[in-house]
Amino acid sequence: MMPEIDGISLCRKIRAANFSEYIYIILLTAKNQKSEIIEGLEAGADDYIIKPFHPEELLARIRSGRRVIDLEDKNREAQSKSMQAEKLVSIGQLAAGIAHEIKISFYLHSIEDTLDDAQCVLDISGTDLIMDHRPYPLLIHWNRQYPHTFFVQFFSQCRCGQAFFFN
Repeated sequence: MMPEIDGISLCRKIRAANFSEYIYIILLTAKNQKSEIIEGLEAGADDYIIKPFHPEELLARIRSGRRVIDLEDKNREAQSKSMQAEKLVSIGQLAAGIAHEIKISFYLHSIEDTLDDAQCVLDISGTDLIMDHRPYPLLIHWNRQYPHTFFVQFFSQCRCGQAFFFN
């Protein structure tokens, strides 16, 4: 008998405390009725040994509990690494998006400089690049697998009368 509190009450308190680390509980007791075993396991015990017990059995059950705890630790570590990897992917996607926007802006300015026509306005919308050149607006569908430099080459050749189309 434990002083002040019984094993089942202790199990309930430990489980209610929600510790950050899992606590593996083995009840070692003289209570041997099926209803008492069920009550102990439902209170949060992971294992239940009835007195009298064999010391080797207790050691084997402790080793078994250690394996469970080790698996819990590995699982928690894998989840942590997975969350970190997801965060890094998100940061990478954000950085790629920002770099993409910077490149778009740079190449649009390059195209405008190449054309150096005061009446030419460039606008990007989704996958379409719109060159509003009075009196004939031009809509170009851009396949994003090509680098932005294709636009500079395309518009440079347009100015020289050697336009080509790609998709």
